[in-house]
Amino acid sequence: MIDGDYAGSQQASATLTFKSSSHVTISAPEYLPQSFTLNRRSGNIVDVCLKRDPKTLARDYIIKTQPDDAIIEVSGNPVGTGSYKTSLKRNEYAVVDVRREGYFSSSYRVDGTDEPGVYTVTLVVDDSWAASAPASDLANKNIRFRATSDKTDDEIWYTLIRYASDYFGDFTVNDKGAGWAKSTWVTKTFSKIKVRSRMEIKRNPGDRKEFTLFLSSEYTTKKDCNDDECYKPWDRVLKTYVELPSALSTAVQ
Repeated sequence: MIDGDYAGSQQASATLTFKSSSHVTISAPEYLPQSFTLNRRSGNIVDVCLKRDPKTLARDYIIKTQPDDAIIEVSGNPVGTGSYKTSLKRNEYAVVDVRREGYFSSSYRVDGTDEPGVYTVTLVVDDSWAASAPASDLANKNIRFRATSDKTDDEIWYTLIRYASDYFGDFTVNDKGAGWAKSTWVTKTFSKIKVRSRMEIKRNPGDRKEFTLFLSSEYTTKKDCNDDECYKPWDRVLKTYVELPSALSTAVQ
């Protein structure tokens, strides 16, 4: 642009009188514009080199994870495992989500204004995961077992309650006649969640040798709330109770 009018691309010419001058502006996409004044002292040829706009320069950033098999996601889409490389301009950013079973998930924001290089995201071990076990066939499921002992119904019932007490202590319901027992909730607090567990035993009215065990496993992220509505079913069970079904079944064999 010469004196506000388009004069050409890559090269242009202007005619000046002895006392005149012209204002020149040169611009290009992704480059910093440059302005100057032409006059009789400028010379017949003026070369101009534009500088690249720093905001348009893409720089490389590498995200590494610990543990090195963690899944990396960007905008909810998996982009790698353990390592991910992205290029950002200075006016751009990327939010990287890192997750792995047994660890707390973490989000990391990379800005194009950060120094390029390697950034490590270290996940923290989920203490509730380490203290529990997958429980697709245990938690919040009916588990049936039969007593094969020659003991009386009362003796079998007392045996079950005695063994169950080793795991849960007190019972809110212990009705031998109805064949129904329900323990109190046992609560354990971890760094980010609170887990509660409860056991319920029912005798089959039609077959007094058959019993149903129901092991409730629930969690809440609201550690200061003890109301039932704060809890949700948990698909894991604390390792303390993993052997409970087999222990009860074995006790009445």
